[in-house]
Amino acid sequence: MKTILALLTIAILVGCARQETGMTELDNALSAAQKDQAKSDSFYNLFLNSDVLIPTHYTTDPTGIEMRRSQEGESFAPIVVESNGVPFLPIFDKMERLQAWAKGQEIAYIQMPAHALIRSTLDPKLHLALNVGTPFFKEFAPDELEWLRRAFENQKPAAFTVPTGTKVFIGAPARIPDGLVNALTTCMNRNHEVEAAYLGQVHFDLPGEKPQLFLILKVDSVGQEYLQNISEDIGIATRGLLGEQESLTMQVYDGKGVGFDLVATVQPFYRRKK
Repeated sequence: MKTILALLTIAILVGCARQETGMTELDNALSAAQKDQAKSDSFYNLFLNSDVLIPTHYTTDPTGIEMRRSQEGESFAPIVVESNGVPFLPIFDKMERLQAWAKGQEIAYIQMPAHALIRSTLDPKLHLALNVGTPFFKEFAPDELEWLRRAFENQKPAAFTVPTGTKVFIGAPARIPDGLVNALTTCMNRNHEVEAAYLGQVHFDLPGEKPQLFLILKVDSVGQEYLQNISEDIGIATRGLLGEQESLTMQVYDGKGVGFDLVATVQPFYRRKK
């Protein structure tokens, strides 16, 4: 199965299952959605933005834990199980659950955002089995996965340009949607090429334009290669958090223009740990 460019954790797991430590945020969202269909979108948003653990057959060089970007054409061999002739790919949101499923046996696994997994080259007949063996099991059928892929495509950011000489007003946001900073911080933490992130408000003095949120990212030299991946991850992280009349524009800091002025005006909400 070939993956898209995505952040991977590759490791070998050995040891006995650990005791469950309570419900996860994803468990709570799933439980709420099962009781009230109106809350289903909140569950899907959280799932797409969650990291999942995927048991695999051994990699060619299982030398421990490695955090990196996958390379174009790179593949991994997930462990697929069958139930009544239906192929399932087990995935987990907690290490304890993967360990319990493995029953203390040595097993390789990778970790990646759920949205990256469902956009990988999956067998079209494959079902996902989230947290199999727990009270919070969720099956994702192929048509459901295709629906999620289309939802991702609709979330891709569009280009934004303004005429030269346009007046620009820059400052701190008048209002930040609930959960936005936390979602962006989680996103930045797994995109290790981001050195710092700033959230401000920008108003272009143009007919019909309203103040909008601007996200300025300082990225290292490696990050320049993965800007599309970072942008896509941000799109998923913010899905469902912005109102119908709200938008978030991302810009990479280049030391001039709006980015320079915004960085000089507001404090970063995120700095990469050294």
